[in-house]
Amino acid sequence: MPQPLDSQLVKALLAGSHGVVVDRAALEAAVNQQLIHGGSLDTLVLEAKLTDERTLARILSDIWQTAPVAPAVFRTPEAGAVSRLPRRMAVAMGLVPLFVDHKDALHVACLSPLDAVLVAEVGELLKATVVAHVVPELRLRQGLSAAYGHALEERFVSLLRSLDPDAVAVTGADRDQALPGAAGTNEAVVTWDMVEALAHLAAQDSREGIARVAVNYARTFLPFAAIFGLRDQHAIGWHRLGPCEGLQFSHPFAIAEDGFVKAAVSSPSPSLLRPDDTPGAAAFFGWLGRRRPQSVLIVPIVVANRPIGALYADGGVRYRSPRDVGELTAFAARLGPAFEALLRQRHRQHPSLFPQPAPAASDDDLTEPPPLSTLSLSSASMAPAGDDLPEPPALTPNRDDLPEPPPLSMAPAGDDLPMPPPLSLSPAGDDLPEPSTLSVSSASSASSASSASSASSASMASMASASDDLPEPPPLSTLSVPS
Repeated sequence: MPQPLDSQLVKALLAGSHGVVVDRAALEAAVNQQLIHGGSLDTLVLEAKLTDERTLARILSDIWQTAPVAPAVFRTPEAGAVSRLPRRMAVAMGLVPLFVDHKDALHVACLSPLDAVLVAEVGELLKATVVAHVVPELRLRQGLSAAYGHALEERFVSLLRSLDPDAVAVTGADRDQALPGAAGTNEAVVTWDMVEALAHLAAQDSREGIARVAVNYARTFLPFAAIFGLRDQHAIGWHRLGPCEGLQFSHPFAIAEDGFVKAAVSSPSPSLLRPDDTPGAAAFFGWLGRRRPQSVLIVPIVVANRPIGALYADGGVRYRSPRDVGELTAFAARLGPAFEALLRQRHRQHPSLFPQPAPAASDDDLTEPPPLSTLSLSSASMAPAGDDLPEPPALTPNRDDLPEPPPLSMAPAGDDLPMPPPLSLSPAGDDLPEPSTLSVSSASSASSASSASSASSASMASMASASDDLPEPPPLSTLSVPS
C-alpha cells in the first residue's frame, strides 16, 4: 500500500520554508513516484537532491512540532530503550526506540505525517510515556537496522552511503524477492527477434535511442534491464525498464571497491554471476531501484579498447543460466560498434568539435637531406669551423703507400734451404750395427755364415752412399731390432 501523500511537506517546500527553493516540476515528479512506487515523500526529495538532509529534518520537525534528532543517535540506540519495545511491534508500526530520558519517558522516531493516535496507543500498551520525533525515512530505517538487525533495503543502503559514508549498513540474505507492487515504467515489452533488434539498433542516431533499443530487447529475456555509462569510477544512469523504485538512478553512483560491479565493468567479456551480499553490492542495487536478485548479467560496452558503459539485466527471484541469455549476450556485443558508428557520424557532422591533426608538410617544403655516405662539415652545429677543424681521416689509402706484401711462399728459397734428413731409417756408414740375418738355414755351415755377413756389410755400405740406388726396404714386420 502506498503511503498517504504528505501534503504538509509539499506545502512547506513550495512555500520556501527555511530558504529552500524547490522546482515545482521536480516536486511533481517526486510526488508521482511516490504514488507509483510508494515510500515516503522525504526519501524521494533526498534522492532527487531537492534539498539536503539537515534542512529536510528541520522542516519535518517544524511542521509537526517535534524536537530534531542528531543523525549519530540512529547509529547506536540505547539498549534500555530498545528492550522496552519488541522487535515485531517496532517494525510493524515503523517506530524506533532511541533513548529514555530522566523522567522515564521513551523517545521514539517515526515517519511523516505524524500519527498521534498510534503513538498514544503504544504508550498505553507499554504503560509508559512515549515522546515521538518525526524524522526522515532514511534515518528511521537505519535505526531499525541498528537496533534490531533488520535488513536495510538496497535503496536506503545506496542513499545512506551517499549522505553518510561512515554509517554502517546492515544487509541480509533474506531479501531475494521481487519488488511488491512495483509497476516500473509504462513501456510495453517488445517482441523483436535478433534480426529486428539489430535493425532497430542500426537505425538509431543518438545515445538515448541506442540505450532504449538495448533495454527494450533485454526485457524480452529478463524482467529488469538497465544501461548506464562509466566515467571516473562512477556509473551514470541512461535508461532502465522493469519493476524498480526510487530516483537515485538519475544521479551518478560511485562504484564501490567491495562489490562485483568493479570487476564486471573492467572485464572485456560478459559476466553472468550470483551477486555477493556486501554493502557495495547492496548500494548498487539500491541505485538501480532493485532488490538483490539471484543472477545478474553485465555486458561492458567497449569503444576503442575502453569501457564507456554497460548493459545490466537480472532475473529477479529466478536463477538464469548462460543458455537463457546467450542471444542477448550476442546482441549486446554489437553495442560497442553502434556507439563507434555514432561517434563517426558526429565527427562528420560537427568537425569543429573534434581536434584535427596538424597537416603534413608537402614535398616542396622538404629540404634535401645530406648524402648518408659523406660527412657535412659546413654546419656549425656538427663540427667546429675555420682552422680549428680537424683533418678528417682518409677514407681510402694511396696505392703507393701500401707496404710490400709478404711472399706467398711459406718456406725460404734458394741456397738457404736446409738439407733434408736422409730418408734412411737406420744409421749409415761405419756406425751401422751388424744386422741380423733375415733368414738362416739350420743346415748352413760357419763359413757360409761369415761370407754372408761380409757380403751383407758391403751391400749396406753401398746403399748408404747412394740414395738413388736404395732398394725397397723390408717389411716392418720382418725387421729384427738388435738388442
